[in-house]
Formats: sequence, C-alpha cells, structure tokens
Amino acid sequence: MPDLKQFKCPACGGVLEFTSATQEIKCPYCDSSFTRADFADLDKDLDVAYVEKEKDPMIEELYSGEDLKDMSVYTCESCGGEIICGKNTTSTKCPYCDNNVLIKSKISGDLKPKLIIPFKLDKEQSNNSFKEYFKKKFFIPGSFKKTNKIEESSSLYVPYFIYTANTDGDVTFEGKITRRWEDSNYEYKEESFYRLDRSGDIAFDDIPVDASERMPNDLMESIEPFNKSDHEPFFSGYLAGFQAERYDTSKSKTLARAHERMIQGTIAALQTSTTRYEDVHATSHHINFSRESSQYVLYPIWILNVKRKENKYTFAVNGDTGKVAGKYPISAPKVILVCTLIALAAGGLGFGLGYLIMEGDLFYALLMGVILLLIGGVVSAIAITKKLKKRVSLQYGAKNYVRENSYHLTYSKDTFLYKKVSKRSKPKSSNKR
Repeated sequence: MPDLKQFKCPACGGVLEFTSATQEIKCPYCDSSFTRADFADLDKDLDVAYVEKEKDPMIEELYSGEDLKDMSVYTCESCGGEIICGKNTTSTKCPYCDNNVLIKSKISGDLKPKLIIPFKLDKEQSNNSFKEYFKKKFFIPGSFKKTNKIEESSSLYVPYFIYTANTDGDVTFEGKITRRWEDSNYEYKEESFYRLDRSGDIAFDDIPVDASERMPNDLMESIEPFNKSDHEPFFSGYLAGFQAERYDTSKSKTLARAHERMIQGTIAALQTSTTRYEDVHATSHHINFSRESSQYVLYPIWILNVKRKENKYTFAVNGDTGKVAGKYPISAPKVILVCTLIALAAGGLGFGLGYLIMEGDLFYALLMGVILLLIGGVVSAIAITKKLKKRVSLQYGAKNYVRENSYHLTYSKDTFLYKKVSKRSKPKSSNKR
C-alpha cells in the first residue's frame, strides 16, 4: 500500500484541487467539479493507523544525518520525484509535477481529525483582508502602509484541539463603595470595603487551543473566533491543494491552556454580579470541571510574511472569517502627537474649570490646568501603549465559547470588612464672599 494518498480526477486523471469560492473539488484540466458526496469513501482507509513502508536505502543514504533532521522524504507516485517535507506535514504537493498528496501515516488512526473548517477565503481575499486591516490602524507609519510588500502568502490547515466542559465553583472578590460629601471647610471621602462571595456554574463549548509547536500561540488566539457553525466532519478532499500539519503539542499542555481560559471565563461571569462595587478583583477561587470532552480539528489560516526594507513581519488571517492579526511597526511621532493633543485638551479643560471654581483665581486655575495636562498625557500614553500591546496577545477568558443560557449564579453574599474616611481642606479662595 502506498505511503501517499493522491487526489486524481475520476474523469481525466488530472490533479484535483479544493476551491474555496465554490466549496467544491475541481479539476483544472477537464473543468469537472465534485462535492464531498461524490467521494463518500475517500477517507475509509484513514480510519486505521497506517504504518509507513521502509525507506529506500538509496534515499536514506542520500539524505542522512543533519539533512533529514525534522524532515521526511517520500517518492511521488505520479512522477517519481522526491517530496521533502516537515515531520508533521500531512498534506503537501510534489515540487516537480504539482501532484497534491496526503501523507497517510500522519493523518490516519488517532491522527485523523474529527472535524475541519474548509477554507472560505482564497489568496486574493486573504490579501484584501490584510489591506483593509491596515487602513484601520492609525498608528502604523504611513511609509509602511505604502511600501510594505507581501513577500509570501501561504495557506495552512493548523491543528487544534477544541475543548468542551462544564465548570462550577466559588470565587471571592473584594470591592469598595465610595461616598463623597463636603461642608464649608472640608471635602470628605468614605471608602467602604467588602468581601464578595460568589458561587455558580457555566458551560463552555469548543474552546480552541493551537496544537502546533511552530505556530505562535498568541498569534493564533488573536485571530479567534472561528465560526462553530462551519465545522464539518473531516474530509481529506478539503486538503487538496493546501498545506496541512498534524499536532505535535501534547494533549496535557493544550488541556491546561483550555482549563486556564475556562477558569478566567468563570471568574468573569461571576464578576458580572458585582457591578455596584468599584475596583473589584478576585482574591481566591476554586473551580471544578465536569463533562469534559475534546476533539482534534483542522482550522484554515493564511500566513503572510511582509517585508519592509530589512525588517520582516508575520501576520495571520483567519481563513474562515477574514480576521487579521500581527505585530506591525508603530509610528512614534503619531503616538506623541495624540498624547500631546489629549494632554493639551485636558490641560485646557482643567484651566477652565479651575477658573470657574476658584472664581477667577489665575494661580489655582493654572495649577489645575497643569495637573490635568500631566494626568492627560500620562493616562493617554498608558492607554495607547496598553492597546498597542494587544495587537497580538493570548486571549483572556472564553466569552465567545459560553454555551447559551448556561450561566447560573447559585450563591451570593456581601460582607462588610472595614471603612476608611479621609478629608482635605477646601482651597481658601473657594470661601470668598
């Protein structure tokens, strides 16, 4: 039995390719089109793990030692050429005759995915999504928008595990309620601190965790979510013409990441019952998991390598939704300009308020203006920096994966802890008249 599975046209024997625009498998030679229903038995031989044949001794000798480290070599059954690919590659093509092939040992038995989302975007649509993404990013240097060049655009089915589970547990938060008042001489502030105990349960469906060691986890999570309604039972025909990889991240590692997001999601859900308090934060939690299940899936992603001068940048485009993510360069002059404008606006507002409140006292008006100018500059710089850091980041929680109507708050108790009261003298000028 051959190591490779080929995609041949039943009508003319040509090489078949999956077309994202029509969601059909097409033959570019005789223009025949097929659906997965036409290949109902295509993947039956993948249900049982396939064991590769022994390699040709001549190939082993030709590609020995470091040459074959982390690589595999196969012989194309269409032209006899050598196909060299990564150790985790499951779908590729012959570099000599463009024959699309599956590597059966990497995608059979336990390595056969349960589900797949076929590509919805072709290369042109992916590039257009990337260009639209850039138009909306104010802090990208103008020169980068004009001179960046997509050096390489490659499609890849990336391996994921998706996790479903119910959680229940207890979370303790702390929060405060602030009350302010004044008299003729002083301004008072009273802060009452509370312990907020909450219990509840919630369910999550299909939280995805990237299972490829070579794909950056933060980049993969930044292009979520995928449309769960687009899941289909695995069909190898969707891989025809596309690169695909098998998972190489351990199940325990991906499960740990899924649990982390479920815990964050449970805490976030319970925190929605504490909205009357300020500065709410969790101090402890105990979360249980039940009815856990997982499935091995393949998701479609376009990887774009962009070059500007000597610098290279990598972006990912969700091949299902078109969402784009990547670390792009930042224009320092634009950041400084925005922070300066915000600081000046805050300073002007502070001066105006100070002038009115202090009944024309220029010293206090200028003082308030300077204070708000500094606060405005610092706060805007922090906010912009925080936002730009999120260009690519691990996602917090799992709000996109909460099962509808699954959240239940089962226990709620607020306990007063202590109180702090502070006062400050009013400025003398406010006591005129």
